[in-house]
Amino acid sequence: MTTLLEHLDKIKHLIPPATELSIDVLEGGYSNQAYCLSWQGQPRWVLRVPGLDEKDFQISRISEKIALTRAQEAVISPSCLYFDQESGLMVNQFVSQKPFEWQVNHTDLDIVRLAKSTRLIHKMPSNQAHYDVKNVIETYLKTCERRLSKDNLLRHEVSFLQDLSFSYLNKIRPYLPVMCHNDINPKNCLADELHFWIIDWEYAGVGDALFDLALIFSSHNFSTPQKVLFLAHYDDTLTLDALADDFDNYQLLYKIREMAWLLLKHASTAQDVEAIQCYHAFKQEVLEDIAQSNLAKTL
Repeated sequence: MTTLLEHLDKIKHLIPPATELSIDVLEGGYSNQAYCLSWQGQPRWVLRVPGLDEKDFQISRISEKIALTRAQEAVISPSCLYFDQESGLMVNQFVSQKPFEWQVNHTDLDIVRLAKSTRLIHKMPSNQAHYDVKNVIETYLKTCERRLSKDNLLRHEVSFLQDLSFSYLNKIRPYLPVMCHNDINPKNCLADELHFWIIDWEYAGVGDALFDLALIFSSHNFSTPQKVLFLAHYDDTLTLDALADDFDNYQLLYKIREMAWLLLKHASTAQDVEAIQCYHAFKQEVLEDIAQSNLAKTL
């Protein structure tokens, strides 16, 4: 396992000579470990040390770097100072803006800024990666099945997700592929009154814009009026009523993808108790969503 000192050795040429470096762990990173590098009493950089198996989680560092570069050009992501395409080690400029909380209740201003940033992402050129939700979920579950071959309890959860996802995956309609982020959740948005940044481009790839929008609606806890406001500033030719079925389907598939991801993370790192706890929290939420949907259809 590579140590922090070995990672720092790779970027020592970027650090001013005779600098007394201060290193602090940044909390909140779930996939990767992040460190704040400071000197002269000021935070300067954020060092990202990857923590996931790229093959298992379908991450392309080359495609991530291309997407990140495009986002920087669009001024919607902080500057990247160093990126190692082999290891995924990355150094970004430190920004003072904070991520939103999972329980966020956005102001209208933030919804408008999020809509405009998402529109910019969907107009970006391809990063040479394709993000197919159906393929991602099925591949995650196949990898879980292989890794959990001796754990009957968790294999039952894999079967549960395979059965659950089948009908929803087959409801995905043909779409015009555009560049997508695929994980614009509250923790990947940093904001204050002046700036709005989107970070974490590991899963960026060409896919369905509606999946990005549904993910935002779900993870950012949008009410119906907030969804309408978002669409008005994202693309005023789109209406919530016309796309309601697609959004409902993708919002459920977003949660199923998260469950498959969490199950795979636990399978990859058995001591990661938080992953399996989050998995069961998502499961309860999904079952409640399905029950409410079925009830609504009977009324």
